[in-house]
Amino acid sequence: MMSIRAPFKYRPQLPLLVGMLVALFLFASSKPAYAQDKEPEKTTETPVVNSAMDGELFFKILLGELSLLDDKPRDAYALLLDSAKKSKDERLFERAMGIALQARAGESAHTVAKAWRAAIPDSLDAVRAEFELTIALNKVDLQAKALDDYLALAQTTFANDVAARDEALMSLLTLLARSPNKATVTPLTDKVLSKLVLTPGTKPDIRVLYARTLQMLGRFDEGMKVLSMLPEATPEQSQFKVNAQVQMLRDDQQFQAAYDLLRRNVQKLTAVDAKAPLLNDWHYDLAMLAEKTNRLGEMERLLRLVMAAKPDDAQAYNALGYSLADRGLRLPEAKVLLLKAVQLAPNDPFIADSLGWVEFKLGNLEQAKLILISAFEAKPDAEIATHLGEVLWTQGLKSEAITIWQAARMINPNNPTLLETLKRLGVSLDASTKV
Repeated sequence: MMSIRAPFKYRPQLPLLVGMLVALFLFASSKPAYAQDKEPEKTTETPVVNSAMDGELFFKILLGELSLLDDKPRDAYALLLDSAKKSKDERLFERAMGIALQARAGESAHTVAKAWRAAIPDSLDAVRAEFELTIALNKVDLQAKALDDYLALAQTTFANDVAARDEALMSLLTLLARSPNKATVTPLTDKVLSKLVLTPGTKPDIRVLYARTLQMLGRFDEGMKVLSMLPEATPEQSQFKVNAQVQMLRDDQQFQAAYDLLRRNVQKLTAVDAKAPLLNDWHYDLAMLAEKTNRLGEMERLLRLVMAAKPDDAQAYNALGYSLADRGLRLPEAKVLLLKAVQLAPNDPFIADSLGWVEFKLGNLEQAKLILISAFEAKPDAEIATHLGEVLWTQGLKSEAITIWQAARMINPNNPTLLETLKRLGVSLDASTKV
């Protein structure tokens, strides 16, 4: 499998540790010790605010954590939610919600969000959590109100910090973009976009996310216009802009336009600095686009340049080896390239998928099956599953092949390799029989 080097990533969150609770309880219940041989200085003292963490609350939280360790998530959830309501501690609401989500109890998580909002009405995290759950649980009748509440509170919270407000709104766009229910989230996405005002000072990554959201809504030309306004005063800014434009064209399957744009910029950069480090990445990306536009000789030439400049670049060996294998060309050479890629990146399941695929093309079905099973276990990916399914189908294990293809469809129903394979083999997953 050939992989695209993607430039954008996202992030997870954290649990509340029992040790932190112990430290907090001890701190809250302790009193300062003064030396006995000194008179206390006469100072204006700041009033002491007592902690809500009394002994009863502490032990209830501890019991909740122990219940979780004892595989009793319902008890843990109830204890921590009750503790959160009594203490109005946002960390405890987060913890209770995390337990519910881990147990895949969406409605219980939504109950936490509502209780959190009731306890701390001005908590932006609480309002956002409630909105996120209306999306995740597809509560269409509640989504617009939850979004309006978030937008109003964000406006108040970040009244004097436009950049922070925009980042908060853009994070909503990331959330909405991941929703499979495009019809219901599109009007919500439009509403968020209407609250954003791009200025010359808007951060480039926010501008890119804004453009990609427009693309998701079917407004590709508007999105490209937003990217055209990215700054390019420095070489780094110029490269960022080109990468963003090429990525958007590629995502829209405008491979020829993406190829032409990147090729012009590769030529421009080469003329200025033929040894620029960025050229390795651009040569790789241009090779992938050359493959998409059926320029196989150009693809190989570019990948050989990457290998020469960076002999330890496993993805270059993988890309060329897989491309040859997928087309049934120079299979022994393809295998050598893929073995080299495995040597450089032994734990990469996508490279293992490529090696399994070349073994299949060479007729080594059992070896291919073992490699692909291992790759799929390491990374449940639709394309790996598709390749494994074809090996099983060729071995006559048609029931097993159907099962793995159904798994691939659950992972990504629009995976092009899956769709092409099923069409070529004349297989209908709905009928579970050969057409």
